[in-house]
Amino acid sequence: MEKGWHKREREHSNFSKSRSKTGTLRSNAKTYTLKGREMSVFQTLRSIQKQSKAFATLGSGNLLAIVEVPEDMINDNIAAVGDREPDMELAEMERIANIEAKKEWLAANTVDFFNELSLLYGMVESFHVEAARRSTYEDLVKEYKEKKPPVKLPPFNNGFPEGFVHAKLNKDGDGIVYVNDTIIWLEDIIDNPAVFPELEDEAFPVDFETKYVPEMFKKMTRIFAIIYSVCWPIVAEYEADTHINTCFKHFYFFMKRYKLLKKKSDLSMFQSPRLKKIVDLEALDKEYKRCETLLAESKK
Repeated sequence: MEKGWHKREREHSNFSKSRSKTGTLRSNAKTYTLKGREMSVFQTLRSIQKQSKAFATLGSGNLLAIVEVPEDMINDNIAAVGDREPDMELAEMERIANIEAKKEWLAANTVDFFNELSLLYGMVESFHVEAARRSTYEDLVKEYKEKKPPVKLPPFNNGFPEGFVHAKLNKDGDGIVYVNDTIIWLEDIIDNPAVFPELEDEAFPVDFETKYVPEMFKKMTRIFAIIYSVCWPIVAEYEADTHINTCFKHFYFFMKRYKLLKKKSDLSMFQSPRLKKIVDLEALDKEYKRCETLLAESKK
């Protein structure tokens, strides 16, 4: 039998592979592939809106509720543990079931966030390519300066957020290479059954939630930061800011709920003054605390 996370992912995800091993994205800034067919930006955003659980909570003030492990996943794991160990005490059965359900929930959401992020980046990749290379950056600056109203692009930084020191991320110092390599790395981890097991009798590795998931979220956080900083002019042009903000808020709340960012420096890409005006992490932290209070009160 399939693990719960894999069954949920197979049933609910319509997302295709984003890249080949050679690093070729099967998309451009206008269209990209979903189940083998090209989609416009509008269709893409609508697809993400339908797939993402976060959009269902807009206006409710209870986004944190959707990051909690669902009761049905816990109950399914209790039943599975009971089938394996029928003589086990109920309290121990529930303890083990909660541990296994949490790992399945982390796995399902990690894959969901990766799928969303791959599509979002596919929408802006052509812009990122031009903004990351000095030979095309100046032409891009002129193009956006002539728009009505004119749009000021962020300073050139090889496709990374302004002020971010990128030398450690890849030797070429190119944001395009970094994102491409990162997406391929993430896909390889997800496709590795030793890390993301698909069958019920296969266990997650012991360091799944302490090593693999935090590292994957750290890398996805960097891609979000690149979209917010380098690619924001095209995001605004596509009127996709609400979609990206909602996806990122869900991602950020999930990351905080399960303490997946181990160092404050993992958010260093968000520290430029320009980026703080676009995405305010302090405001998100305050909203997270408010949602925590609402969730606690709802459980009384």
